[in-house]
Amino acid sequence: MINPCLVGRWYNELGSVMEIYNGSAGEGVIRGRYNSNVGDAKNWYTLRGTFDKDGLECSGTIGWAVTYNNADNGNSFSTCTWSGQRQLVDNLPVISTTWLLTVDVTKTSGKWDTTYTNQDFFRRALPEDEKIRATLIARNFKEHV
Repeated sequence: MINPCLVGRWYNELGSVMEIYNGSAGEGVIRGRYNSNVGDAKNWYTLRGTFDKDGLECSGTIGWAVTYNNADNGNSFSTCTWSGQRQLVDNLPVISTTWLLTVDVTKTSGKWDTTYTNQDFFRRALPEDEKIRATLIARNFKEHV
């Protein structure tokens, strides 16, 4: 059985959705799916990761990866990884992460355009549309507003 603090639906500040639905608490493994609200990603992508099984129930380290290749959108030749901390903030679970998105060098204008990084904060509640819109603009995703 997986840690109950991890199972379920999580939302980041951009309106993307992560669902953790399976895994092994004994092995520290998570399985799920991810639906991005930005870029050219469409629909759900497979998510695989690990977490610190020796941490407290709702705290500890966590990491996962998503390769953007699915039946709806085909192969986007990119993979994103998230690494971070599970914690309680004001008695509510939050996953604070830093992510790296890497795109196949043959699909970009050069080797310096292959990796992007930023932070995401995953919470149980979907942010209000105004907050999602403000974050999209701040992160230069104006085409999604």
